[in-house]
Amino acid sequence: MYPHLCQLALTTKHPDLCRSFYKKLLGYQDSGGRAVRGIAAARIFSCKKVQAHCYWLTGDDPFFQLEIFHFEQPHSTDNTENMLTRGYNMLFIEAPSLDEISQDPHLTPHMRQICRYRAQDTEHLLVRDIDNNLLDIFSNATSHTLTKPTLRGVGATVNDLDREVAHFTQGFGLSESSLSSHFDPLFKRLSEQPQYSEVTRRSKTLVCGGYHLQLTQYSDVYAHDTKAATDQGVLNIALGIREYTEFAPLYQSLLDTGYQPLCLPMGDTISNSAYVHSASLSVELMQLPTHIQAMWGFPTLEPVMA
Repeated sequence: MYPHLCQLALTTKHPDLCRSFYKKLLGYQDSGGRAVRGIAAARIFSCKKVQAHCYWLTGDDPFFQLEIFHFEQPHSTDNTENMLTRGYNMLFIEAPSLDEISQDPHLTPHMRQICRYRAQDTEHLLVRDIDNNLLDIFSNATSHTLTKPTLRGVGATVNDLDREVAHFTQGFGLSESSLSSHFDPLFKRLSEQPQYSEVTRRSKTLVCGGYHLQLTQYSDVYAHDTKAATDQGVLNIALGIREYTEFAPLYQSLLDTGYQPLCLPMGDTISNSAYVHSASLSVELMQLPTHIQAMWGFPTLEPVMA
């Protein structure tokens, strides 16, 4: 089994600016794209009709892509209220230098700094990108060995932390990480408001191959879904496996754990995908063999010579 975070999907109103921003920030390259329309797409996005285009960006990881959606119908909106309390909402990025990022003339026009702070010998730069996604860009004593900023994981706010952790560990077979949750400046700001003075925070981190998924629950702050799937922000994630024979039993495991299917699994005897929804989060299960992955926007893998 290979439960690897293989895709992070974003929805944007500004596809060219969004693509250029993440290409510059993460050193990614364009790797293709496709039109998104039809009955199956409409079911996935809970719409009567969908007309959109998605763009793929890839870096050094051979089984990961950033998927950027631009919806023409229905229109993507600026519904960015309650970003802290709605599903996927943060990207964790390790960088060799925070100063280079905060002073880069190609990046600064398309991001808004929230704060900069130090916690547990790690310096953090918290910003919002052009679509109001939260980016926790961090650097520590070992980060200088990196040649460029590197995506390390994604964060999400959930209603029931224990239930969501059970979904991912029992359904996908992910393991819990020993990573400790760092200082949360957004939670500090939230708790300073009188109506949220008694709010507490719990968080757990799961291992998704070479990445991590941080799930956070805020007491008395409901993680409501205030946006449509086509609105700006982090849309969902995909966890990937390689072997066709592993797809059906893993999908059944997800259903047994309590995931709800958004539509019937799609695919054939070579590759497959299934979209499921837990209590707060949507996840795609993707099964993709290496020899056709370039067709779906992943890096081309050279065959291994015997």
